[in-house]
Amino acid sequence: MIIGTPKLASVSNTVGGPLVKWKAVTNAKSYVVYRKLGTGKWQALATVKGTSYKDTSAKNGKKYTYTVRAVSGDFKSAYESGISVTFVSAPKLIKAAKQSNGIKVSFS
Repeated sequence: MIIGTPKLASVSNTVGGPLVKWKAVTNAKSYVVYRKLGTGKWQALATVKGTSYKDTSAKNGKKYTYTVRAVSGDFKSAYESGISVTFVSAPKLIKAAKQSNGIKVSFS
């Protein structure tokens, strides 16, 4: 059986980690999401049933490249070269203080 290659739609920064999205592939039963750091080696992160995955293990300021393979039984698709993103975590609120002309918000 030949199974199509998932087309990556996007990788974006979200609260909690980069969100990887791809187009569904006919006959795919699941998808394996891969990540590499910089020019490192590909690492399988998860096997999922849907067409998106949030990488909650990503570290702030690191550049990651993601790709996906479709799986149906013993058959696996090829994969694209990947899409890269530098993960920027949400700032942590330290304090908010009322002032005469509004509110002063300080964060890291």
